[in-house]
Amino acid sequence: MTSSARTCRIAFLGCMLAGTSAIGQPVIGGEDADDPMWHAVAYIAAELTVDNPTPGSPAMYTWSCTGVLVSPTHVLTAAHCITPGVDRMRVYFGAKEPDVAPAETIDVVGFVHHPAWNFVNGVDLAVIELASPSTYKPHLTASTRCTSSPSFVDGATATIVGYGIRNNESTETGRLQQASVTIVDNDCNDPMYAKECRREGQELVGDGSSFGTSSCFGDSGGPIYLVTPAGPVVAGITSRGDVDAQKHCTGWGVYTRPDAHLAWLETTVGSHLAVSDCGEAEDAVGCSASGAQAGMGWMALLLVRRRRRRRRGPIGPR
Repeated sequence: MTSSARTCRIAFLGCMLAGTSAIGQPVIGGEDADDPMWHAVAYIAAELTVDNPTPGSPAMYTWSCTGVLVSPTHVLTAAHCITPGVDRMRVYFGAKEPDVAPAETIDVVGFVHHPAWNFVNGVDLAVIELASPSTYKPHLTASTRCTSSPSFVDGATATIVGYGIRNNESTETGRLQQASVTIVDNDCNDPMYAKECRREGQELVGDGSSFGTSSCFGDSGGPIYLVTPAGPVVAGITSRGDVDAQKHCTGWGVYTRPDAHLAWLETTVGSHLAVSDCGEAEDAVGCSASGAQAGMGWMALLLVRRRRRRRRGPIGPR
């Protein structure tokens, strides 16, 4: 990649968070996620070097996001978290504060954006390939039967988990939090949320207003769960928030539904994922992913400047 191309990309990424007061740490209004069932939630740390930075500009940028283990060697996250040309990415599992005492650290060897991804109204999903298998058990992903079940109706309570900011004054990152939100539009067809939720049947809206909670910067790519008798089931991936909220991270959030893209996910991972239909008596729908390797390519990222409150963690000089 040329220096000018990298500089251009960095300039764009900086614009994404321009003017924000919250630049990186955990879920707003949440509590520490101490339960071992959250050990498959991933802290993703990335860095990008600018070969020939302009005078006064940093030579390296770093940022963080959240993700979730869906096979022993694959993490599902948000596409806007992953920048082509990134120099190094690492994923941390099993620790409330991975910068302090990471239980498991694995390098990233590749990633794939969803082919329909773009910054305007694209499918905000990406799959990260790990250099070695995680020792933690991948989380179940919601099946289409699950998203048609009583567990997935508007008004249902869901759990968000992430390493993003905990309050609007925060400047730190990397402490795993959990919080409750209410699913208020499970298939993105309510006109009230149409300004940001645009892919009907492929996204959902979660609102933490009644709990005083919200996902925020650094939670991008993290899971929103339905907690079932079989354990937590990934119903969505944190994407973005209410652009009209008076304060950052105080309104509802938009989450991409993996069930709408299971065929792409399984093709990318190279095996069947472990999915759930969210029933009281859980059947093993699908198979546990074997970690079989899929060809992980670098896909072009359409960089369209648009003011949207994506919930990636801080982009800043190192």
